[in-house]
Amino acid sequence: MGRPDNSKWYKRYQVLVKENLKLKARIKELEPPDAHLPSHDPIGEITLIQKPVKNFSPEEAIDSLSEPNRKIDFFISLFKGREDVHAKRWKSQKGKSGYSPVCLNEWKSGKCRKRKIKCSKCPNRSYSPLSRAVIDSHLRGKTVLGVYPLCQDETCFF
Repeated sequence: MGRPDNSKWYKRYQVLVKENLKLKARIKELEPPDAHLPSHDPIGEITLIQKPVKNFSPEEAIDSLSEPNRKIDFFISLFKGREDVHAKRWKSQKGKSGYSPVCLNEWKSGKCRKRKIKCSKCPNRSYSPLSRAVIDSHLRGKTVLGVYPLCQDETCFF
């Protein structure tokens, strides 16, 4: 049984919904006109890293209170490498650990034959590209990201 419309909880909920709408409108007002991320995708979950990020000066310090997008931009400015693939850290039950490219078909039935052939020889391998969401997950400590610093044009920036 739901709460009646006149309960104090429902009234508080209505106040919070109105406040949320006002804050979203204010954020939209403050966004620069050339913002490259859609408002429904705040960290660029589906946005790949397509344009270079500016270099940060010491005056533009990043700290725990900085916006997530600024932290991601700062990370991108420090570590440049391949964007078509990234690695993640793994640890086996026997205690071995390392980094492997993230495959979108890993353990998928009918596509992944990991126990029979090496991933590098797999005809169904499909590497996950580096995206802002991957970097966000790394910065939040949810995953440990590995990057491939040698770019396809044989340049490197670390």
